[in-house]
Parts: sequence; structure tokens; C-alpha cells
Amino acid sequence: MRWLEAHYRHALVIFGFDYPTSYMLISDLGVFTLAVAAVVQRVVVGPSGTQWIPIAAAVVLALGPHLACLYRGWQPSILRWKPWILGLPAFTLAAVVCFWQVPVEVDVATLLLPLCATITAAVATRREAIISTIALSATAIGGGLAGVIAQAWLFVLMVGFGGVVGYLLQKQLLLLTAERRAQEQQMALDRAEIAGEVHDVLAHSLSIMMLNVTAARRALQEHDDVAEAVDALVDAEQVGRATMQDVRRTVELLRTSDAESSTPQPGFADLPDLVDGFRRAGVDLDAEIVGDSETITGGTGLAVYRVVQESLSNAARHAPHGTVTVRVGPEPGGALVVRVRNPVTADARRARGGSGLSGMASRVENCGGIFVTRVVDGHWCVDARFPGAAVECSDAGLVDAASGPQGSVETPCPPTTFGSMPVTRPNGSPVSEPR
Repeated sequence: MRWLEAHYRHALVIFGFDYPTSYMLISDLGVFTLAVAAVVQRVVVGPSGTQWIPIAAAVVLALGPHLACLYRGWQPSILRWKPWILGLPAFTLAAVVCFWQVPVEVDVATLLLPLCATITAAVATRREAIISTIALSATAIGGGLAGVIAQAWLFVLMVGFGGVVGYLLQKQLLLLTAERRAQEQQMALDRAEIAGEVHDVLAHSLSIMMLNVTAARRALQEHDDVAEAVDALVDAEQVGRATMQDVRRTVELLRTSDAESSTPQPGFADLPDLVDGFRRAGVDLDAEIVGDSETITGGTGLAVYRVVQESLSNAARHAPHGTVTVRVGPEPGGALVVRVRNPVTADARRARGGSGLSGMASRVENCGGIFVTRVVDGHWCVDARFPGAAVECSDAGLVDAASGPQGSVETPCPPTTFGSMPVTRPNGSPVSEPR
């Protein structure tokens, strides 16, 4: 039975249809049963010597195509041969005509016509199914005119009904396949969203914790300052606890069908705490944040927070001793602009990419914004523009973070034309912008 199922599955793969193997088994059993029943009817009648020739030919014509398809070595050459779709009805109607050479009352051989119409319509194009149904119906009409079968119109209706059933089976399969693919795509988007959340949480938290641990080591190793080391370790502990809460929230999102979590998402109002956390970890930060946290909420607030968070995490990893400049504020037209600048080191240029840039780009684009990264005068520049503080973002368009540009690397981008907010270093000298 497994051998038979494997051969049916292989045949369906060549056909390009994902029918259950039981469909092919039932159809082949139907053809075999009708052919055997037709032979038995004629054996009962007692055919003469020459009448066995059309009976034998009918059996070969009726069962031959189905048996040939079971032989795996012939499957590719037979099933991929385009005329095979119309060849099956041709073999079937020829088999029925051969059976009719030895006429019997209530001939079951004629039932091969509607069964063939169903099989053909289930795997053929609409045009091929129509041609097959017409040819099989014409055969039934011819049998009625020849007086071989009674009530030929009934068999014509059966052939038409069989063609409709086969066509509906094919359409149902195509709809189910499309629905399954849509579900798989949605699952992929959901996984990408969760992966982005996990990356944003862990990358930021681990960067802060590593900076604090490094500060504690240096305080003990270079200055023998226990108090400073303890402060750094306390900060690392607090970040670790906060990270555990964020991970629990992410797991909660995975376990529940509801997209909302009981733990609130970070937003625009949490940016000062984010900046203070990096400062306590030892990052030299010059930050200016302007905006109304009551209007910058929801998806936009989360996207702004994640862009700043990921940019600072990259800066802490790749330029831990440089000055990082952060500017968040509105443009005259009402758009919200995020700009982050940090020095680019040789190690950062050689660093293997992570999954941060594509995640930031996805978040900004889902809010209808623009995201640009580039290297200008030895500084890594991240620019994000959101088209309005109250705009809502969609999570449906998140892409796999592993498919885009990765990490803090030099990316050739066109100069940004949005924004007029000045960006300066702590000493007041401007950070060069592309002209």
C-alpha cells in the first residue's frame, strides 16, 4: 500500500496538483471495477471467438493509461506529455466503442465516459476539460444513435455533471492552496515581527550590560574603586531585570492570539530614560529630544524608540569611545525627524552585519516614513523621518530582518533632503551633512 501511495504522490507532483492520493486511488479503482464488470457482462452473454478481440482491446485501452502511470519510470515522460490530458479521454472512448462491439443490456461500460470526464476536468485546463467533455458526450450520443445504449441523453447529462464535478474539485484545491500559502506568509510575517522585537530588546540590553560590566572591571582594575564598580554592576542588574520583563512580554505575544500584551510597549515618552541608561553605561551622548509624548503614541512612538535604541546600541558596540549625537524633534511641516551620528571605526567597517538596519527600515516604512543610512566625514549617520506625530503604523509589512542590509556598515545612500534641524557636536562644531 505504501508503494502504491508513493507512486500516486509522485504522479501528483508531476501533475502539479496537491490532491490527496486517495483521489487517484478511488478513480483508478472505479475504472478497474467498471472494466471488469463490463467484461463479466459479456462473458455471461457468451461471445464468439472473434468477439474476444474487441473485449481484450477494450480492457487494454481502458486500463492501459492508468497502469502506465503507476510505473514510476514512465511517469515523467507520460504525465509531462501535454497531449496526455486529452489522450486519456481518447483511450476511454475507444475502449467504450470496443466494448459496444459486443452489446449487452444495461451496459456498465458506458459509465466509463462520465468517470473519465471527472478525472480529466480535475487536472486539465478549462479549455481541455471542455474539449474532453464534448468528445465524451458525442460518443454517448453516437452510441444512442447506433442503438447500442438506451436513453443516451441520460449519459450525456452524466458526462456533463462529471466534468463539472472535476472542475469544482480543481477550483477547491486551488482555493485551499492559496489559503494555505496566505497563512504561511502571515506566519512568516509574524515570526519576523517577533524576531525584530527580540533583537531590539536583547541587542540594546546586552550592549548596556556589557558597557556596565566593562566599566566595573576598569574601576576595579585601574582605579581600585569598589563603589564605582558596584554602581556599574547595579545598573547592569537593573537592565537585566528589565530585559527579562521584555522577553516575557514577547513570549506572551507568541502564546496568545491577541496582538495586545498586558505589558505596555515603550514609546516616545521613554526616550529620556533610554538615553540616561546609555549615559550611565559610559556612552558619551549629546542628546536633544523635542516633542509631545501625548501626541506621539502607538506605532509611531514605538518606531521612534526602536530607531534610537538600535542606533545607540550600534554606536555602543562599534564606537564605544566616540561621541554620539541624537536629535529627535519636529520639522516645520509637522513631520518628526530622528537623527543619530557617531564616529565610524575601522572595526565597524569590517564588522559582520546583524539584523538591525533592515528592522529599523521596516518600522519606519510601515509608518509611511523615510529611512536613510550613510557615512559622512567619518561619521555613521542614521536619519528617519515620520510623516506626522499622530500617524499610525502597520505591523503587517514587517519583512525578515535577515534579508536586508545588516549592522553598522557603510551603506551608499543618496543625501537626505528632509529636515532642517541642526545637528552639532558637544563643542558646538557642526557635523558635516551631505550637500
